[in-house]
Amino acid sequence: MKTRLKAAEPPKVGKRKINFELLNLYSACLKNADRLIQEADLLLSHGHHARAFCLAFTAFEELGKSQLVADHFNELISDAEYRAAFHDHRIKAAYVERYVAIPKNQKDTWFIEYDKQSVSTDISCRMRSLYVEAGNDFKPLLPEDAISVDLAKKTAVGARRFLEEILKMEYLTERIGTKAFTK
Repeated sequence: MKTRLKAAEPPKVGKRKINFELLNLYSACLKNADRLIQEADLLLSHGHHARAFCLAFTAFEELGKSQLVADHFNELISDAEYRAAFHDHRIKAAYVERYVAIPKNQKDTWFIEYDKQSVSTDISCRMRSLYVEAGNDFKPLLPEDAISVDLAKKTAVGARRFLEEILKMEYLTERIGTKAFTK
């Protein structure tokens, strides 16, 4: 199982070493996502739903980044995908929605699939949760009008559930990343 970009890379040779720095980075991403969710909940409880959405969606991205780091540790993603995890919002957000494509002939390679274009609307919503936009006749479109309370709550709850699912699967399978969900 690997991404298509990883399949295109030349295979690494030699004995594999455990990279404890990657494990620490993975853990730090999960902890930061948890803090972002806590802060989103705090903002929601004080009536700041637009900024709460921003933090909750950012938590989703951080969770996606954690999974990219874990899959890099497990040698399932390419070096380019790993590097993109630290600056490309689309890959982080899309990786949350990844799936494993199982070929009809199960002996063939299983691929991890994700669609960076599918998250464009979500990323646009995050931008609208932060900035005033100009509407028709220069009418201001405020962040609190662009993002509903329900969307902010749904996003925060979804991020918390995904974090809990990651931790549960990690505990049950003693694996991290995509491998924890496919054991």
